[in-house]
Amino acid sequence: MKNLLTMKHPKPILINLASASGIRWQFCPENGAWGEIQVPAGGWRTQGHSCDAGTYRAEIPIPEAAAGHVVLVAFAAVNFGAEVFAGPDADHLMRVAGHLNGWLPFTADLTPHIIPGRTILLVVEVKGRKKYLRDGKYIIPEGAGWFDGLADGIIRDIEMQVLPPVFIEDAWVRTRVDEDFIEPEVTLVNATAGAAVISLDGRLSAALGTGDFPYPTIPTLTVTLTAGERRTVSLGRTLWGLGSASYWWPNVPYRPDYRARQHCLTLTASVEGSDAHTVDQRFGFRQFEAKGCHYYLNGIRCNLRGDNQQEANFGTDAYGIFPGFGPPTVENPGWPQAVDNLLRVNFNVMRIHQIPATPYMLDVCDDLGLMIVVESPVRGSEYLEDFVAGKENMIASDRELVRRDRRHPSVVLWSAGNETWGQRGLMLACIAGIMAEDDTRPVIVDGVEDMGWPIINMEHYVGEGYCNGQLGVLPEFGGTPRTDRPYGETECVWPMDNSWQGFAWMSTCTRIRRLKGNADIRNYVLNNAWSNYVPGQSDRLQHLEKLIRKMQWTLEPPFSTEICPALEDTWNHPLIRLMQKCFNPVAICDIQFDDANKRSNENGDWPVVRPLLRAGVIESRELAIFNDEFSGEEVVVSWELRCERYTTPLLDRGAFTLRIPLGEFRRRAVQLHIPPHIMGEVQLVLSAAKNGEKRFSEEAIFFEVRPCE
Repeated sequence: MKNLLTMKHPKPILINLASASGIRWQFCPENGAWGEIQVPAGGWRTQGHSCDAGTYRAEIPIPEAAAGHVVLVAFAAVNFGAEVFAGPDADHLMRVAGHLNGWLPFTADLTPHIIPGRTILLVVEVKGRKKYLRDGKYIIPEGAGWFDGLADGIIRDIEMQVLPPVFIEDAWVRTRVDEDFIEPEVTLVNATAGAAVISLDGRLSAALGTGDFPYPTIPTLTVTLTAGERRTVSLGRTLWGLGSASYWWPNVPYRPDYRARQHCLTLTASVEGSDAHTVDQRFGFRQFEAKGCHYYLNGIRCNLRGDNQQEANFGTDAYGIFPGFGPPTVENPGWPQAVDNLLRVNFNVMRIHQIPATPYMLDVCDDLGLMIVVESPVRGSEYLEDFVAGKENMIASDRELVRRDRRHPSVVLWSAGNETWGQRGLMLACIAGIMAEDDTRPVIVDGVEDMGWPIINMEHYVGEGYCNGQLGVLPEFGGTPRTDRPYGETECVWPMDNSWQGFAWMSTCTRIRRLKGNADIRNYVLNNAWSNYVPGQSDRLQHLEKLIRKMQWTLEPPFSTEICPALEDTWNHPLIRLMQKCFNPVAICDIQFDDANKRSNENGDWPVVRPLLRAGVIESRELAIFNDEFSGEEVVVSWELRCERYTTPLLDRGAFTLRIPLGEFRRRAVQLHIPPHIMGEVQLVLSAAKNGEKRFSEEAIFFEVRPCE
């Protein structure tokens, strides 16, 4: 074994096992016959199979370089249960792995069964979602009970990993801004038959294209692993000392070419003086936390403002197969363009609702500066999950999701489950599981009643009655105010979201709730209003949840049964411009004017009401000025009262400077002097500037002036 430990190990070999790389996969549906299938390609449902179980097989070539190494097959996801077998032929198969729960990665160890230079038969027996129904309920978290088209089978990536016998299995970096340290945690594996003394070195550098710093030195750690041992070790706390310029910040205010600051930790495990394995792990230095009733990013109050995204709305394994969720190509600008679209409308957060995103999608959010709420597939909405018989599966799913995604700086919150009404015990268990994997972020439960301290519960459809048919009215209330925990309303507008009026509400109700101090504001759901914010998508390619669920609504007029059409001239569309203004971090609004126009109309017009002013008097208007950026407390507010009908259109003007703490807003009254001879339409123009740069302007506020009686 000494030769194994001292040999010069080559760089780990990664071999794509997808059909596109030349591997010939076959599939036998339950009670069916073998035939060709593409892997991954969204599982079997996208390829015409309507079964609930089936078996995959493929002959996998083992490279000569695998001699003396560990050979793993890494599955990005298999929905929903997998048993993996390997052997030289169908008569000599051995079970090498099993996994339950969808969308999350696992590995199968082929090492004892391979012969380098030959092939090995890989067989994967898969059970789909419906195989885990017990008395009409799922004992697994499935994420979208309303959608029959959820992916079953092998989905997303699959690869062979040829690793040295002593290797780094996992790494992530804890960061604390308030105490100014990093603490890398590394999982090491000794797959040899003897003890291994491992020297673990860490070297810091800048991630590509994000600037360099005088990085601190991380001390070397020496650890001895027994034969076959796997152990997670800490490299200890290292003082960071690089200041706020080195922190990860979101793209707020929006800048077209922004790249968030990230860093790279290069880890090298050495045995007896020879490098065994080296990995690079990106990370962002940042801290997101809840204090009192607010969230804070890097010590600055951070108000979350955005939307939700549910994969099932886009179709079976949309994240894995549609180009708009993937890397840019000649034909499609991909997920980076979708994220830029979200940032450009001044969203700073998106909840990845129920169905986990791909790691690539999160990498892009890391780079471009969009904050993410990662939510587990645990779902209570249709009462289709058994939270007693399936409890351990729910907890395991949450833990695996957190373990996979915790290295992404864009992830600011974990959502332990969606609308699990009355399930405080389950949520406490899931939260404990999440915290065991990552105690650096707050954990919320999205869409539940108050479950008591310390659970952070974000409410849905506040003030609306689901059972009496009143879901889909204008959201006016916001989350229930409290002082001990952050509060907010994180689903609203649905099922009016695919109407032009509902599209307008996504904006108008956001300003209403900003005035109520909500820490987290998220509508539901953007793609029903703006169907092509993901490149290549359209109303024809998506699924309308309320239509599939055959839900009946008593409100009149009837809710639309079609998704809004794709926008052709996006950035000139009046509802997109309205959204940009209402989500603008340094917005100004006339509070009474907003209240008069909050309902829009069936066409989605805004504004629709022109309040009355009196000629020859001084009218007082109350403004709200927001400062949701991460630097600069001084806001210069300017206003003009204009009437274009007259030779001298400028009737009155004013300016003032406010000091507004970051994350807060201020109210300020302005006095409009209305000359006695002015009649008809007048316009109030508002603007805000910081550091001499205009941040916001509003030119849609009009009044009707009438004689003073």
